[in-house]
Amino acid sequence: MGIFDGVLLCSDIDGTLVCEGEVSRETEDAIEFFKSEGGLFTVSTGRYPSHFKDNFGIEVNTHVISVNGTVISDESGKNILYNSKLPLELINRIYDYVFSRYEIENFWAADIDRMDLPYKRKADYPSNKLMFVPYDEKSALALMGDLNTAFASEVNISRSWPVGVEVIPEGSGKGFCVSRLKEITGSRILVCAGDYENDITMLRAADVGFAVKNAVFGAKEAADRTTVSDSRTAVAEIIETIQKEYIKE
Repeated sequence: MGIFDGVLLCSDIDGTLVCEGEVSRETEDAIEFFKSEGGLFTVSTGRYPSHFKDNFGIEVNTHVISVNGTVISDESGKNILYNSKLPLELINRIYDYVFSRYEIENFWAADIDRMDLPYKRKADYPSNKLMFVPYDEKSALALMGDLNTAFASEVNISRSWPVGVEVIPEGSGKGFCVSRLKEITGSRILVCAGDYENDITMLRAADVGFAVKNAVFGAKEAADRTTVSDSRTAVAEIIETIQKEYIKE
């Protein structure tokens, strides 16, 4: 029996687990200790399932939550337990709406079955999420508001960085997926860590939600606690806090 048996730790990647393109040695060592003592560690990310292992060489020891909470799978993305997609007809309605009203610097559709789809203003396939990147933050906030008004019952909308507006199916998201993963793994305690708006539902769903020091206000407001450390060592601090305050001797 390890001291972290029954604990599931789900962390966002960019801005939470990774700082300036790196995972610190302190954080890496803490994750390995956590796993060796029975804890389940994974990432909950807007990226694809293999991104964390491929880029940082650190393995999770349970399923990965990816594409901004629309997919639960193994690290390879082949063994898929949950896969929520925007219907083709809805995607094209959203495209028509956005491109007729906004100047967009960049956009793409992300799909677990086809990876990033071609940059076309008319979709050919359903997708897990859409990403729109306006030219400035003011436009991004306006776009979010308009999309929420026009498609409120069909999609969830959030930002993953100041000008990155993400659109995913209604009912999906990081919060839904971490709760589902807690059930799948039979974990007693769900601990989540995040820094941005697309992490808010995950932080609210957690038994203990940690916003990192560098998190935006909304993430801090949704969390139970805020770390002293920024993303360089925040996850290491969280693991230490779990051991000291949430583990019964």
